[in-house]
Amino acid sequence: MRKWYYPWYSYITPVNFWMQGHIDEGRAEFDMSSWGRRRAKWQHHKAKGSIELLKEGEMPLPSYTWLHPQARLSVEERAALANFFSDLDPGKVGREER
Repeated sequence: MRKWYYPWYSYITPVNFWMQGHIDEGRAEFDMSSWGRRRAKWQHHKAKGSIELLKEGEMPLPSYTWLHPQARLSVEERAALANFFSDLDPGKVGREER
């Protein structure tokens, strides 16, 4: 069973609607817990997309890092995550040099 802990400000309207919208959209778009049950084509698409988002600086979301500055990723952390997604990709796209 998953248990989520939300910050105090997530209980204030309209922040709660905004946060829940982001959470629902994220889960619908890409839920890592379903990775092993997905087809190789889906895995390739999500791995490639995640690598692109990391390289373009769009992950994590700027709206998230604004509230959580500790979640900002360094160049090295971005490269490590890109390599992680590349290792998960059945097509091995976007592999960074090690």
